[in-house]
Formats: sequence, C-alpha cells, structure tokens
Amino acid sequence: MDASIVIPMKNNAATIGDCLERVRQQKFNGSYETLVIDSGSTDGCIDIVRRFPVRLLEIRPEEFHHARTRNLGALETTGRAIVFLSADALPVDDTWLASLVAPLGSEGISAAYSRQVPRPGASPSQQFGYAWNYPAHKEIKRAKDFDRLGPKVFFFSNVSSAVLRPVWLEFPFREDLPVFEDAALARRLIESGHAIAYEPASVVVHSHDFSCWHLFRRYFDIGMVFRMLELEHFRPRPSRFEREGRRYLIEEIRFLAQGKKLLSLPACMARDAAKYAGYFLGHRYRWMPKFLARRISIYRREWN
Repeated sequence: MDASIVIPMKNNAATIGDCLERVRQQKFNGSYETLVIDSGSTDGCIDIVRRFPVRLLEIRPEEFHHARTRNLGALETTGRAIVFLSADALPVDDTWLASLVAPLGSEGISAAYSRQVPRPGASPSQQFGYAWNYPAHKEIKRAKDFDRLGPKVFFFSNVSSAVLRPVWLEFPFREDLPVFEDAALARRLIESGHAIAYEPASVVVHSHDFSCWHLFRRYFDIGMVFRMLELEHFRPRPSRFEREGRRYLIEEIRFLAQGKKLLSLPACMARDAAKYAGYFLGHRYRWMPKFLARRISIYRREWN
C-alpha cells in the first residue's frame, strides 16, 4: 500500500459525504486505503460512511484523543505514507493526495502539509488569517530556518498532512499533550534533522467561524501547549512572538484597506485581541489555579 488516509470523525454528517467522495476521486499513481475512525457520532454520519468503499472503525467517545486516535489510525493501516485528513476538510481537486505525498522522501523531507483555503462566505478576518498561514508559495522547513521563521518553523497542520511511516514509527504523536499534536511532531522532526514541506499544490477547503470566546479558549490552549513544548526556550529573541503579532496586525489592516473592507476592522481587532489574550494567559498557565485553567481550556477532559 502506497498511502493510507486516516479520517477522525464525530458528528460530521454535513461534510463527510463530500469529503469521502472527493477522496474517492483522487488520481493517484499508486494504491491507497481510507480509514474513518468514528468516536460516537449520533447525527447519521456513520450511515453516510458505509456507502463508500472505506473501512470504518468505531471507538467510544471517551476514547477519543487527538494524538492517540491518530496513532491508532496509523497502526490500523499499512501505507508507506500516512495521510491525516479532517472530516470537515474538502480536497479541492483530484490531485490533492498526489501533491501532498509527492515531496516525501526527497531532500530529507519526512512530513508535508496542505494549503487550506476558507469556505465561501468566510469573514474578512478568516480570509486574511488563512492567506497569512497558508500562502501560495511552497516552503521546505529545516532547523537552520529558525532564525528566519522563528517558531513558525514548527507550524504543521493535521487538517491535511502526510508523514512517512518509518518516521511516524520513530516519532508517534505525543499522547501526553491535550491537543496540537501536530506542532509537537513538527518540533521533534525539525530538531532531529528532518525537513517538513508546506505543499500549496495540495489544497483543502477548511475554516470555522469561531466566536471571540471560542478563539480566546483556543489560543489559551495554543499558549499552554507552546509552553509545554518549551518553544520559548528555543527561540533566540524574547520578542519574536510579539513582533510577529504586530506584523500580522499591520498586514491585516492593509488587506482590509485594499479590499475596501475597513468596516470589518472592529470585528477583526476584537478577534485578534481574543487570540492574544488567550495565548498570553495560556503561556502562563503554570501560574494559574488548575481549576481555572481547566475551565478556560476547550479540552477539559484531556487536560491534566
């Protein structure tokens, strides 16, 4: 088997059919299998999955964990390349898979991730954020790029990603983290001398219209995990995150002005403030009462 596609799912009836149909239509010069792991869906998406020539594995809701479930999917499959795809991410064309796995094994590249574009009707804030994080140009990231990219050298998304099986066997996803197992894997790979490819020719449609409160909680978790990963000890300049944040704001305002969307500026600034406040607190979670950190975190069950 050349590639194994692992899709975690829970209550994704609105998207899973379209997702699997697009996966089925892939033009791939090799063999591939698809495994869907459901963790207690109640919206009928399991019946949708059973219409497709894919394997379905069902686990209990309490068994789901971002890292552990993906590790399970890797163990249950055999492909040389392990591809992880979110159930609400939609490949835009029939070359998504081939483009994603193409860089693997060359130039020391052990993992790759796709470009993400927001859904039609996404807010200006989402449009800019996705363009910022997922540009049109390809990038290969190595340890030597840290001075240039800072912590973004570890940016990696399991919304649509691929890892060589021998590399995953050596570096499985860390199950001691509540979330952002993808960033943890990226750090281990980069520090071990591997390269990661961002492949914009592989594209999925994926976005969420989160509220400011949800963004605050999400970025609290990001800050918490970044502290757990001790990314601060790896960066050369203490103000790198802050400078990158200022640059983001300036470019966002320019984006809104060029698109004549300045009326969206207050909403964008509110979302950015929620992100910053959440990250600021999350990065200092060790100083907070544990009950308060658990209450803020989205992933209370996994939090310890």
